[in-house]
Amino acid sequence: MKSLHILVVCAGVLGLAACSTTAQAPPEANLSPQDLDALTVGYQLIQFDLMECDVMSGKEPAPSVAAVADKICKDANDYEPELEQLAQAHKVTLPNTLPDDLEGRYVALHYAPTEERYLDDQISSHSAALTMFEKEASAGTNPELVGVARQIIPVVQANLAALRNTQVPHS
Repeated sequence: MKSLHILVVCAGVLGLAACSTTAQAPPEANLSPQDLDALTVGYQLIQFDLMECDVMSGKEPAPSVAAVADKICKDANDYEPELEQLAQAHKVTLPNTLPDDLEGRYVALHYAPTEERYLDDQISSHSAALTMFEKEASAGTNPELVGVARQIIPVVQANLAALRNTQVPHS
């Protein structure tokens, strides 16, 4: 019985070890902590967008919300392979789980999918993405990541403006 308990504990620890919320890069990748953070956060925010897209695709939101959601889903689908290719080129292992705050927001939307919650989630995640990509564009050391950040900034800004214009003010 004691052996079974030890086996279960070890399996749990190994399972947790397989979950990573940060990208991992070998030393030869020559990525600064800023670059690795940008890749991590950018990828996680795209994953969050795609997960929320799945939730909203099963709903019939107002036309204005549907239009913004469709654009965000398209952009996330466009940029996901670009970040994956960049990570692969530098032998970076991308995170396979979301940080707790994004996971919590996704779970809340999944169980209570409202337009207001979706818009709030997306405004928050796009604000975080904009901050991170602006930081990478100004302080990143990897030219490819800096280039991607500069390319994504206007897309994130446009999506954020559309989200804010669609959001109903809270009473």
